[in-house]
Amino acid sequence: IGQNPFTVGDLTYEITSANTVEVHDCEITSATSVTIPESIVNNGTTYSVTAIGEKAFQYYYNLEEVTIPNSITTIGNNAFHNCTKLEEIIIPNSVTSIGNNVFQKCNKLLSITLSNTLTFIGSNAFLDCSSLSSIIIPNSVTSISSQAFLNCKALTSVTLPENATIA
Repeated sequence: IGQNPFTVGDLTYEITSANTVEVHDCEITSATSVTIPESIVNNGTTYSVTAIGEKAFQYYYNLEEVTIPNSITTIGNNAFHNCTKLEEIIIPNSVTSIGNNVFQKCNKLLSITLSNTLTFIGSNAFLDCSSLSSIIIPNSVTSISSQAFLNCKALTSVTLPENATIA
């Protein structure tokens, strides 16, 4: 498990269990738009795509748009780090965890819609998202790690759940 990455379309995947995979990479580093499928078929086996792996799209400077399916439950550390043209992202309600540095230095990120089942936001998750002006943290979030919104200079409105633990 976690070895022998394979490519379907423009995305590379790693097997995480008998019937699940995570997005590992994109073959086209200059891609402006990426649609992650809910499932893929490889060698006759259908896999559900359940995670965006660590550094999957890190330094994809031209990436403007990402469509994340409802099958994704976890977004790994640094997944979209330094995607400097990404302006908007919708995190589907299937996602329960956003790792560390996920959107760090996405300095054009204006809007993010978070999953209403999200429970964890990692350290530096939105560090240096200098265009982000407001965010609503859903009531499902119980933990926000350190410096999650550090250097978000345009951030003027943050709505937090009462039960959240902020590191």
